[in-house]
Amino acid sequence: MHMATSQSSIVLLCLLALAHKAYSTRLRVASKIKASSAKEIPSGVVSGAGWICQDISDMTRATPNEVVSFMEAHDLTSAYNALKIGLANTPYGTFWSWKGSALARELFLGGHEEAFGKKSVKMFLTKEWGFFRSSFKLCFDTKDAKVDPLILKHKFGSGFTVQAACSSPRDKLMPPGVAAQTFNDKLVKATPTTMPVEVYKMLLAKDAVDLHLEFAEKANGGDHRSHWLSLVTWEFQKRFRAKGLGLYYNQFNTWCCCGDKCQSQCRNIHRWIEYADLHVVEPGYIPTFRSTDSRYPLWKTLGWLRCEGGAKGGITIRELDGVHLPNLAAEVAQDLPKAGCAQIEGAIPRNSEPYPACKCVDTWSKVYCGGDVMGERKFNASTILNNPVCTRPDVYCSRKACPLLR
Repeated sequence: MHMATSQSSIVLLCLLALAHKAYSTRLRVASKIKASSAKEIPSGVVSGAGWICQDISDMTRATPNEVVSFMEAHDLTSAYNALKIGLANTPYGTFWSWKGSALARELFLGGHEEAFGKKSVKMFLTKEWGFFRSSFKLCFDTKDAKVDPLILKHKFGSGFTVQAACSSPRDKLMPPGVAAQTFNDKLVKATPTTMPVEVYKMLLAKDAVDLHLEFAEKANGGDHRSHWLSLVTWEFQKRFRAKGLGLYYNQFNTWCCCGDKCQSQCRNIHRWIEYADLHVVEPGYIPTFRSTDSRYPLWKTLGWLRCEGGAKGGITIRELDGVHLPNLAAEVAQDLPKAGCAQIEGAIPRNSEPYPACKCVDTWSKVYCGGDVMGERKFNASTILNNPVCTRPDVYCSRKACPLLR
């Protein structure tokens, strides 16, 4: 009897401990939810001299008096009513929430930005993250208006950000003059109703819509999407530059917990394409994320062209879309750096020794010149490059011999 009572007491204590742990967890989660859902911009109408913002949800209700007065003062009543109708028909997202991309698309493609612009009034969206859904405001401002910096801090544009990692900070905010679209679904969007609005605006302004459509058609036609997109991006870069646009394919890897109870670490790969107005960005603009060059490495594309070339069924394909891939690799290799370890395809500097001490990125690779092994993974670049047998671009790191066949 005494033993049974002791066992019951132990069970009861265990249950109480579990209940306390669960309660503490709920409190921590609740505090995080409250912190993440706290909004900086007050609800309802917010205004100042020459500008006004309203909750996007008000577009389906009676118009606030302050907004009515603003529209009447700028002869925009009819345009505003048309805007309300357009936004009311905008597709909803999860849990019947507003979708920022759909809202931005309606403002531009629906002709509302143009209609308001004729009256010297601009419009833009703001977005604040919530726990279940995001909160949007629609703002209107005149030419000389000084909009509250708190409002501008949350200015939203479809194509101004992309998710680039699975851990914080997850999103990349594009610098002025740059817009982007994700490639996580391995599809280049090229129509006004699928691509981010800011990307479409940039292409329109640069008369590059048709060029981009050609780029997307070719990019979406390859089997090895990342390697192929990198190659097509390289091929189209000069044509986009002639239009005043920089074109960059980016990839960033992060490791985040996964599996049951988050016990494992899984690699997450995020991909995106950036479009830069070369008249706005600084000369020599290079996309970065977390202070790292985020462009898809040229040596990876070269390695694919050189050794794989779209291999199917174990057979290496030397021709693709009428292009001889090894010859194309030789052409692409001309864009490799002309100094340092990177001039050898697939090589990087060593951490412990200065140049000419180099190593292959891949742990199991060796240095090849043509079809011959000329060094181990760690090597002296000067020794390799001064060897008369080694002529660029046929100097590379690889797990196997892949000479460029002519």
